[in-house]
Amino acid sequence: IKWGQWTSTRPDMFSAGLCKALSRLHDGAKAHSLAITESQIAKELECSIDDAFDSFEYKPVASGSIAQVYRAKLNGEDVAVKVRHPGVTSQIQIDFRIMKVVASILDSLPGLGWLNLEESMLQFSHTIASQTNFVTEGSKLHLFNKNFRNSQGIGFPVPIVLTESVLIESFEEGISVAEFTDLYRKKERSYTDPEVNLAIIAQGENMYLKMLLEDNLMHADLHPGNILVQKMKKRGRGRQKNAVRIILVDAGMTAVLSEAEQQNFIGLLEAMGEGGRKGGTEAAHYLLNFTSSPAEYSAEQINQFTKDVSEFFAESCGGYFSGMDMGNVLRGILGFLREHRISIDANYATLVMNALCLDGLAKELIPSYRVLDAAKPLLRAHQLSKRLPLGRTIF
Repeated sequence: IKWGQWTSTRPDMFSAGLCKALSRLHDGAKAHSLAITESQIAKELECSIDDAFDSFEYKPVASGSIAQVYRAKLNGEDVAVKVRHPGVTSQIQIDFRIMKVVASILDSLPGLGWLNLEESMLQFSHTIASQTNFVTEGSKLHLFNKNFRNSQGIGFPVPIVLTESVLIESFEEGISVAEFTDLYRKKERSYTDPEVNLAIIAQGENMYLKMLLEDNLMHADLHPGNILVQKMKKRGRGRQKNAVRIILVDAGMTAVLSEAEQQNFIGLLEAMGEGGRKGGTEAAHYLLNFTSSPAEYSAEQINQFTKDVSEFFAESCGGYFSGMDMGNVLRGILGFLREHRISIDANYATLVMNALCLDGLAKELIPSYRVLDAAKPLLRAHQLSKRLPLGRTIF
């Protein structure tokens, strides 16, 4: 299930149809029994549920492939209690061994090589192991909260108790972006405020750019179900009637960016801002740096890839403030990577998919909004800061 979820975020490796089909695996995993939850809590917290919590809702509010979540009260506060499914760690190890063998066989069969199963398994294995240990997830939440401590419109759950298989964190009220956009489509009265929609997109873009340009730490499982929207009433002269806050949950998968990864991806965005054939040539250059093994590609392969991307940009990417569709350009780029069998490292895929998530949200709520146009001042300022003394500090 987890591999299927991850695969749905890799259109650079798999067809759009397969990714769309597998995206359904993000919801509705089977829940384990209450007896297992009681056993896990007793083992990790060294006390029973009744002794550990003021109250505990025994029906889980959500269940994923790694764990399920309950709502409870601890010291008078609402908390979320994340309990790992039994045997997950050993099951993952067994599944990997089996799937790597099957993937190798399937990749060798005529007509199935395009699936890239063995390569995807290798990349995925590096991202999944940390998800089974909630101490790791809790530490990432601490870091995200530290990075965004001055951002009033962006937040993360606050970890309270960390153990390997039980995580207790603040319970964050809100409606998922997936539900919000669905209600907006249905024209529900309380979800049709253009100012609220703009605030959601702006906060989402602020979050993405801060992770990319300042923190070098990305949430790597950014899909509409993991983003909550909180609408808060504010009173007082000069204040908005509806303040909006977005909360990112499920920080089990993260991407720590190197300076090279950061600069290559910003270079791609700038090339998209340049647009046209020249921008396409620059984009192809940065895309070829998205792999850790560029030497494996022949000069002919590189030249053809560069030509195809340049022609695509000339037709479909006019640059900043041209009305260019960023999502369409990114999907086109992913198609060329897949067609030319150019593999990119997992962190770059995370950056692309997060950008597509943000662009998709903008298209749903304010179709005229252009994510890349809004990012231009910060992208340009960041590039300039690299060339100035103390530029990074000033930025």
